[in-house]
Amino acid sequence: NGVVNISPGEFDVYVDAQNLSEGEHQLPITASTKNPNIDVVAVEPNQLTLKLEANTSKEIKLETAVTGVPDRDYEMKDLKVSVDKVKVSGASSVLAGLKSLPIKVNLDGTETADFSRKVTLEAPAEWNLNGKTVSFDPGVIQMEIEIRKKKTVENVVENNSSDNTGNTSTVDETELKRKSLMVEVVKQGELQNAVKELLPTNVLVTVEGEAGAVDSLTNASLKLNLSPERVVGGNYIVNTEDIVIPEGLDIKIVEFSPEKVSVKF
Repeated sequence: NGVVNISPGEFDVYVDAQNLSEGEHQLPITASTKNPNIDVVAVEPNQLTLKLEANTSKEIKLETAVTGVPDRDYEMKDLKVSVDKVKVSGASSVLAGLKSLPIKVNLDGTETADFSRKVTLEAPAEWNLNGKTVSFDPGVIQMEIEIRKKKTVENVVENNSSDNTGNTSTVDETELKRKSLMVEVVKQGELQNAVKELLPTNVLVTVEGEAGAVDSLTNASLKLNLSPERVVGGNYIVNTEDIVIPEGLDIKIVEFSPEKVSVKF
């Protein structure tokens, strides 16, 4: 008689992966049936290739990047995160090339006050994990964004002689615009090949100037140059003069954070 009405649920298929060490293993596939009227004659394929590697962890730094701007009458003053580094755990081959975790903050143009946000850490697409997973400790961080109203400056021009209309003075009001940028830290001279790691690799810089000039700036417009002779005890204390502004722009540095860069050789 023929066998009919056989379903996948009537079989158990498994491999024995107990007590395996790191490396590649060829394991036989075993199948059994729950139906006493059916015998398993063959399994195809009859082997499974299983690759095992060590699960490890390491500390990596957080890199924050801000896109967008708040409401037109406001500007972002500062951005702070609850931790500077997190522990990431996963396969050793995945962790080997990881140095930082990018955290992106988007301002949509409606912000008019300070706000905080909880961020659940996830592996970004650019890590290309190809199905592998990682975990973070802590898994959630707190982000604090400081927003403030823009300042305006009034320029009063006095005129002691009356014009034909009898007016004796005019008042011009000019708004000075501020903008916060994530500026890349650039190694100069002998530091280019000698330095293994900078922490952080970007500094939050706030500039002020005429609106058109400020609007033309992007994160890549400014650079923070590190001079070899100023590295002391693995640290570099940032000065305003280290931040390079494009020539021809009447812009000044208002503030920057952090004020110290850690240099590891």
